[in-house]
Amino acid sequence: MATTLLSLLGAAALAGRASAVCSRGGCIADSCARAVRFDTTLVPSASRVADCSSFLEVTATPSASTVWVTEDLAAATVTVTSELVQVERRQVTAQSASPANTIPAYASACSVASRYSSACSCFGVTGATVTAATPVVTSTTTVATTVTEVDYESPPLASSSVVFPSDDSWTATYTYSEYTLPVFTSAPDPTIDITYPTPSTTCLLDATPTGDSFYLLAPSAGYMFKRDSGLGPVDPPADEAAAEALMANWNPPTFEFQVAQDAAPGLFDLVVHDGTDSALYVALDVTSGEVTLVSSSTNGQVQDGRCTTVFGVSCKGSLIVEYGSTSYVWTATNSSTIATPGTPPANNTTPLNTMVLLPTRLATPFSLNATVSKRRSSRRALFKRDHSQDGVAPRCPGFPYGTVYAASNGVSPSPPNGCGPDGEWYSSLIPNLDFGGCCNSHDTCYDTCSEWFEDCNDKFHSCMLDTCASKYDHWYNFFLRPGCEAAADLYYWAVTGETAQSHFQSGSKAECSCNCADGNSAVCTPGGICQKVRGPGANDSGNCGGCGRNCGPKAHCQDGNCVCNPAPPTPDQCGSLCLDFMTHPRNCGGCGNVCASGYCYEGACFTPPAHPDQCYPVDAVRNGDFSNGTAYWTTVGAELAEAVSGSVPLPTISGNPPPSYLVIFMDWSTEAVISQTVRMCPGVQYQLDFLAAAARTFGFTITLGGQVVVDHSPISNTGGWFSQGPFDLPVLAAGEAGTTQGDDFFLETELAIHAQGPDVSVDMIGLGAISIHTI
Repeated sequence: MATTLLSLLGAAALAGRASAVCSRGGCIADSCARAVRFDTTLVPSASRVADCSSFLEVTATPSASTVWVTEDLAAATVTVTSELVQVERRQVTAQSASPANTIPAYASACSVASRYSSACSCFGVTGATVTAATPVVTSTTTVATTVTEVDYESPPLASSSVVFPSDDSWTATYTYSEYTLPVFTSAPDPTIDITYPTPSTTCLLDATPTGDSFYLLAPSAGYMFKRDSGLGPVDPPADEAAAEALMANWNPPTFEFQVAQDAAPGLFDLVVHDGTDSALYVALDVTSGEVTLVSSSTNGQVQDGRCTTVFGVSCKGSLIVEYGSTSYVWTATNSSTIATPGTPPANNTTPLNTMVLLPTRLATPFSLNATVSKRRSSRRALFKRDHSQDGVAPRCPGFPYGTVYAASNGVSPSPPNGCGPDGEWYSSLIPNLDFGGCCNSHDTCYDTCSEWFEDCNDKFHSCMLDTCASKYDHWYNFFLRPGCEAAADLYYWAVTGETAQSHFQSGSKAECSCNCADGNSAVCTPGGICQKVRGPGANDSGNCGGCGRNCGPKAHCQDGNCVCNPAPPTPDQCGSLCLDFMTHPRNCGGCGNVCASGYCYEGACFTPPAHPDQCYPVDAVRNGDFSNGTAYWTTVGAELAEAVSGSVPLPTISGNPPPSYLVIFMDWSTEAVISQTVRMCPGVQYQLDFLAAAARTFGFTITLGGQVVVDHSPISNTGGWFSQGPFDLPVLAAGEAGTTQGDDFFLETELAIHAQGPDVSVDMIGLGAISIHTI
């Protein structure tokens, strides 16, 4: 068949080179073998084949048969007992053999008969077995009236692992299967898209008649109490005893909104309850701004210069005081309160004596002895383990609980900016108190991916309460502590709302990433769940070792690796190749057992007859594993091409190399070509495959008899040796261009592999296990 040329494109450098000459299948390519196999033209000689056949011929002489002749006085009957020699194909049991023949003179390098016999066997010559006639020994005995009959007795059939069919026609339909396990390049797991739902809006207070009750206070003055005809803070205690009495009986009044007749939209009456049976209404003197208490509602009208229906509250909790088109800022004095026309300043410039409201349901129960940490520990104990999916603002929403967690993606968080990140969170609700350190810690907590929303807020609340306890810890200022804690409660509520949730989650999306909690798991489909793709238990053949890694039709996933299916047609595995040891010619009966004939029958190599009557499609590539050095191969364009044996690793290329291979390296070269003349049967479909490793990305083009089979197929430096192919080769016909007729019905043609690499100073390519075989 015509020569097949493998052209491999690439430039390669080999740090250390080693060469060794060893043969395929255990044959040694020494001077004895060369003397037997070739004449001066390097073409096998028919006469040398005949010499080998004659030398290897064995004559088997069966054991002598004993013929007992018994003579009766009246008549003689002959009884013959004979052992038949059982002759099996490729295995002959002989009782004795003829002496060895003489070694031909041209094979004088074969010093002993065993070397010459071995070289002939590696040449593919088998010796015939000639069975000599069975010797007969006659013994005569005279026995009166005794008749002995003739009997033929055969011993049991000798055992043999494989007995080939006597008819070689099975080779015409010989097939085998193989499947190369897919090779995957390293790739990160898909990024889990973080999509947050729109936070729901929750108002601080329900102002309807069935709504919340609340306290009134000014952060710097504390809770508001009934004072004479109006409202105001308590008087500072005169001594420690008075302070203790005040705090022991601490019970500020509560307030509520009531709907009034003729009220302007969004405005209500403000009613105060101090534990007595009668309720009082808060009224605004529309002229002086004085705030007083009256016994009944003015129902949206001005009576005696006062109006009760002037109060309201925004959803975020800002207290509203309006009469007509005039807005007021309501503040506390030492003993009363007053409303001044104007608009509350923005952000944290609001005066500390500005009136605010605190729903009673949000207020921290006041105690003289309880510590803050104890008051908050019961709430925080509700959250355990990983919390990236917990709460109203999870960092990683939309996946089953416990399967994902948040990790920093390397983006630097924004620096803390005190109370009121971005200047508008909750500072407009209440003025800035002495909570700056707590606010900075809260900002940092929001930007820490391992923290979660509720816990950051609880820590913030505890920090503020601790600040109040630390600041107001003497009898002369202790009465201000409840007001400070009320401000802390308002701050705490503010950071639980939708604005805070949005800030928390926008920071999460910018600075954190969501991953599967188990490092061997990944989310392989949009909207999917974390599934095991690596390690024990990873058995998804469509996502084996990583998302999208499909093992293919003849393999399955086992613990994150593609392995061959245990059922036919490819129940066995050699490296990354799925096959059947019973039929695979390059792994016949076990990995690495190559049948020179290209035929494997029930796990044993079949040797075609020395003079066949048909073309046997054996492996068309000779010395494809380079175990015999570079024999049969021609290299053009390389700085150096050298065979390496002993599984020596290539520099910069990881993975296990084959036992022997060809390394090509070049200096400022862009193409190297290796080729050889291959022998193929006409009309037979062949495939080509080989192992390759590269220091850099390169491409290769394969031609057969001048026809391009593979054009510029890329090979990347994937960090190891990987199988290339199989590639279908064109079916050749006798007389086809690019072929010549060879011996034993073969066509000879040229196979070429062109390696095209980058124009760099050093590049390196490794090739091995090049094979052209039938499908």
